[in-house]
Amino acid sequence: MTWVDGPTSKLVEGIAGQFAGDRSDGMIDMKIDARHWLLPDGTATVASNPGTKGSMGAHPAKREWMPHPVARLAHFCADFISWTRRTSLTVVGRWLDRMKAQGVPVELLEIRTGYNSSNLLAARG
Repeated sequence: MTWVDGPTSKLVEGIAGQFAGDRSDGMIDMKIDARHWLLPDGTATVASNPGTKGSMGAHPAKREWMPHPVARLAHFCADFISWTRRTSLTVVGRWLDRMKAQGVPVELLEIRTGYNSSNLLAARG
């Protein structure tokens, strides 16, 4: 998912991340399959995953009983979900204005633009 301005990546992670079908353990470079409960309000919670402890990994197995009488057991086919928040020049301009008002020497800052995005970098040189 990609969007311009809007919510922070952390907020989107909290919503979208729950629909990732798999988990990974970077300690042993292993992907594990997770099952989920789909709840009536549209949110999801892990029903079970085998964990990686048995393979010398760091993640314990997890199993949760049906959290709601009408919860549905689901398997999300998207293994992982990625997201990127892009920032418009308008928003970067507002950041610069706020920093300038707070006495930050904005002439030392650099703005880099790219594909549908702008980034404010801390100090030049």
